[in-house]
Amino acid sequence: MESSAEMELLETLVKHIEPKPSWYVTVSGKDAEIVTNFSPPLIFPNNCNYEIACCSVETFYSFPNIDQSNNSFKISIDGGKNG
Repeated sequence: MESSAEMELLETLVKHIEPKPSWYVTVSGKDAEIVTNFSPPLIFPNNCNYEIACCSVETFYSFPNIDQSNNSFKISIDGGKNG
């Protein structure tokens, strides 16, 4: 018979390997700042941890204005009010 610690470990393992919702989003624009609103909004269950990744950037031009001081992506769920 499995111990309580082993059962807890197995439950945690199952929680991490279960399929989770995912979305493929295409964002395009011509300005230096690109803002996207999702309608309907993306809904994430509270019992999961999530990550966001930029899978690729395709451009026909270079980015001469990007340097170490502004080389970042920012995500906001409140219109940029917090962070």
